[in-house]
Amino acid sequence: MLRLAVDGSGCLKGTITCVMGTDGSGKTTLTRTVIASLRRNGVPCKYLWFRTPYFFTYVILMILRLLGFTHYIRSGRSKVACSNFRSQPIRTVYRVLALFDTTVHYCLKLAIPRYLGATIVCDRWIYDVIVDISLNTRDPAFCSSLPGRVMTLLASKADFVVMLDASDSKLNSRRPDARFDPLIDERRRLYRLLADRYAVPIFLSNSMNQRTAAYEEIMTHFANQLSSPREKIYGIGYNDHNALVRYLLRKRVFAALSNWLFQGMLIMCPSELCYRLGSELLLAILIYYAIVHSLGESGALIFCLLIAHTANWILNGNFIGTQKFFGMKYDQTKVANFLIKLKAGHQLLRSGIAMIAAFGSWSRTGKLTEHSDLDIRIIRKPGLLNWLKANVFASLMRLTAVRYVVPLDLYVLDRRDQVYEHIRKEERPVMIYGPEEQ
Repeated sequence: MLRLAVDGSGCLKGTITCVMGTDGSGKTTLTRTVIASLRRNGVPCKYLWFRTPYFFTYVILMILRLLGFTHYIRSGRSKVACSNFRSQPIRTVYRVLALFDTTVHYCLKLAIPRYLGATIVCDRWIYDVIVDISLNTRDPAFCSSLPGRVMTLLASKADFVVMLDASDSKLNSRRPDARFDPLIDERRRLYRLLADRYAVPIFLSNSMNQRTAAYEEIMTHFANQLSSPREKIYGIGYNDHNALVRYLLRKRVFAALSNWLFQGMLIMCPSELCYRLGSELLLAILIYYAIVHSLGESGALIFCLLIAHTANWILNGNFIGTQKFFGMKYDQTKVANFLIKLKAGHQLLRSGIAMIAAFGSWSRTGKLTEHSDLDIRIIRKPGLLNWLKANVFASLMRLTAVRYVVPLDLYVLDRRDQVYEHIRKEERPVMIYGPEEQ
């Protein structure tokens, strides 16, 4: 199984990958296997079933069914729908409405999410819709018509398409009801013609080895995408499965504003969050009583909250971290001096700490660059006094980082098992202080 190397420097640009093919070829199994593998490797993606989308087409289909243009062939519990829309003007209306529905579905479900950075794996594709329309209208040359040319143009917008196929005996064994479809042979022939005409690679799925070949081809496509230049994501600690958030965090100004607003509080453990909010509230109260006589109660309340929040943003070092969004480079000598302070300072306060460890690029590569920030985790000892000592120690270290202009990403944790809630498990800690230091 292929392994995708994903780091924190960015993510895949929006991509559309599609699996097409006739019923019983194994499309759904393959797409869900690919999605599961991508998610295990840290690539956010979503599944989309894309056959004939029904919006306005649904109305005309219901009317034509009532008029007898669609009938069912039944065998036991199975039934196969057979439609014949070759008569005019039914054929033209059906094709135009199908084109409209497909275009709307493509724009809403694929084009916009891809623009926002979503990775989408489609079970079936527009080529499947073309096959259905060609058979329903008894028009093998549908691709040459205006609606057909527009659909093939939309189909070409996918980043990668593969077709699954199998022997007729294998397809019939997987989908026994397909044998009652009078157009099944023509359907399979059209699929193979389309794949050949538009250079879609065909993979047989008769055996596990053949299905694995298709899987590896798709995963190789994603591996190539990951090895190419990727979009830069400036936010830290946000849900990267949300395409809109990822799109906004590609904007430096928005990333800096969100950094000011949240200041890492989204991933703080509850005890550190209480200390953080308590210290900000205390500062806001002091500012409030200092300015309330000048601005009045309402004005002073708003002003003191903004000033306290901004002061914490600066004093806790979050402001320093945002400067790398705009290309700032950090002095490695100052980083080294800060690490000496971190390891040696404040013996009394450090007595409440069980361990200090570094993660991030230092852990992954064994070195820090001029663009690296320091990902530090402090694990405190149990008890209220140790909680206070550890958080005061962390505040002093953040102030020291501001003094040295060092980008510090520091959090205080209650337990060791909280370390990997927001850090990849393959990252091994670089011990700065603790019983494992030796």
